[in-house]
Amino acid sequence: MGFQDYIENQVSYLAGTAFAGILGDNPSQGARSPHLWNAAFVAHGMNTTMLPLDVVLENLKNLLEELDRNFNFIGGAIAAPHKGDVALWLGRRVAEGASTIGSVNCLYRGDDG
Repeated sequence: MGFQDYIENQVSYLAGTAFAGILGDNPSQGARSPHLWNAAFVAHGMNTTMLPLDVVLENLKNLLEELDRNFNFIGGAIAAPHKGDVALWLGRRVAEGASTIGSVNCLYRGDDG
């Protein structure tokens, strides 16, 4: 299985390339982040893409685990309504400030993976 098995929308992704994502209820319906980040990636000559990842709560944990295992996933943004659930999933890996408020806005792959 791959991350695409856990999202509600179709994305165009070349396996084996770096990618970021915006995870939410329906970011494919109008999130500007993929357009902005993809333009930045092109401007800097990076073979990286940002994908909108529409995920329902029932699939969120599986999607996060799949992205965690996929070292081509570099990180991304978290949109409503999943900010609190992602913070819970991160557990001790969440930043101190985010832990205090119980919510996260973004994910990134640290030096330790």
